[in-house]
Amino acid sequence: MTEQTINFDFIAGLIVGEGSFYWTKRGDSGRKIPAFSLRMHVRDKELVTAVRDNLAPTEKIYEYKHNGRHYVMLIVRNPGDIKNKIIPILYPRLCGYKKKQFIEWFHGFRDEDTAESHRFIFNIFKKQFPELYET
Repeated sequence: MTEQTINFDFIAGLIVGEGSFYWTKRGDSGRKIPAFSLRMHVRDKELVTAVRDNLAPTEKIYEYKHNGRHYVMLIVRNPGDIKNKIIPILYPRLCGYKKKQFIEWFHGFRDEDTAESHRFIFNIFKKQFPELYET
């Protein structure tokens, strides 16, 4: 699979089934930072790599074993990738419960305990996605 054979609608479909939007604590400050991940069986490493190449090319693919299963995982924490790729590319393509989870995750950007280096992201999509601010 190459960048030419994977499109953003396909990626969004993978995310609906296998992706996660979550918050994690930054060790040095205790502030929370946003993260996006995609975890799949190691046999799909090429597919996870293609997703990475399209959304966050500087991120690393992690490989690990858990309970006898072998996985690969892409984790995106870089604020530039989240602001420029994850939110504007994935949000309009998500559907169902994953879209609801994304909206709840997005509202975490406005929390006081969110790292200041990420908090600005909450305000920059008001014109592009006004529906994110309705709740």
